Amino acid sequence: MIIRQLLAGSLSLLLLAGFFIGESIAQETDSSLGQSVGSSQVATSSENSVVKQCATIRSWDGNTQRGGDLAVGIIGFGYLELKTQLLNNGVGILPGVAGGSLDAAALGAVDVFYWGTSSHVLTGAEATALNNFVQNGGWLIIETDSDIPEQTSANSGYSALGLGNRVGAISFVTGGIFENVVTTTTVGPQGDLRGLAYGTTPARNIDPTGHTLVGVMGGATNTWVEFTVGSGGVLGVGDPYGFNQFLGLNNHKALLNYILGNHCPQAVGGELIPLDATMVLLAGTQTIAAWMIPVIVSAIGIGIVIARKF
Repeated sequence: MIIRQLLAGSLSLLLLAGFFIGESIAQETDSSLGQSVGSSQVATSSENSVVKQCATIRSWDGNTQRGGDLAVGIIGFGYLELKTQLLNNGVGILPGVAGGSLDAAALGAVDVFYWGTSSHVLTGAEATALNNFVQNGGWLIIETDSDIPEQTSANSGYSALGLGNRVGAISFVTGGIFENVVTTTTVGPQGDLRGLAYGTTPARNIDPTGHTLVGVMGGATNTWVEFTVGSGGVLGVGDPYGFNQFLGLNNHKALLNYILGNHCPQAVGGELIPLDATMVLLAGTQTIAAWMIPVIVSAIGIGIVIARKF
């Protein structure tokens, strides 16, 4: 009887100690996941809830692109909402790059480069760095607008990738509709956008020849095109998001689909369910199994008690 009581008491103490030790380790693990990676911004939410970083992005800096640096997210230009949603879904954002400084080091630190509407024309060295980045699996989003210098700028990016001058005539038609085609832009974590409308302003036509047309304005002007280049990809946007305040519209969802669908397929808006030290991404596939630590420690304790018994 005394042996049984001692055995039961030892088992209870070991179970309790296991859960306390496991909980402490789990909390330290959760805390470390919420820190910045390098100098990028990483989203964290409430206690015991962390969005694990799944990709990194950067743009041109505020002096180089008209909508401002994506990492800053200027209020009133729409990038603030895009920045917030990216962070909430685990996309780290590095500070923007100045025109003339785009090189292998700047691109090697990210998965996606966001070329917001700009008048900067690539130098020869920048063109080589951008081409190497995309050819080797990097992803690029190029916005352009109706201004001639911005058309020239965007074409320097397409030409660097061997795509030629893709940005053409200006259009003032309205009524953009996403094509009935499955791509990472039209179907992704933010929903199925096929056949749905998107916001439009005066824009430039993007030549989709040989690649995938995603969205058309007025049935005639191609303003969303996906390109495959080497092991990477390019999303060409002829109507800029950065300063047209398309936030809340399907333009916003399309950009998130393209970025998250290629790098963070588990993303569903960044909503996490905190279960003690457990983080489960709602309707997704990614979990942080910190809850296994107290179970494992407790199991070790049970094994020790059983071994002593025999």
